[in-house]
Amino acid sequence: MSGFPYALWVITVLLGVVVFVPLFVIAIIRLPSARLAFIVSASFSLGAMIGFFLSFMAVSWLIPPHLNEAWNGIPLFVFVSAGAIGGAALALGLARKYMR
Repeated sequence: MSGFPYALWVITVLLGVVVFVPLFVIAIIRLPSARLAFIVSASFSLGAMIGFFLSFMAVSWLIPPHLNEAWNGIPLFVFVSAGAIGGAALALGLARKYMR
């Protein structure tokens, strides 16, 4: 692997470890079973990463670069954060719906 696909793979693995491991530790302490803790933390992490990547791709298309640079990346940060939160919430909602 070379170039962009390798960097994307490294970022995905790094985000997965940084987001999933602390969530799993917290969930294993708070929830009654390890299976439920894994499902909750995995769906939250996966949803947040998918929301992050999709909103990052959308913001590069929606917000002009000169506007983003003039505001020191604040529009990018707000848009990507909202996408990650929305993706995580959607993933947890779907996981809850299908666990019944």
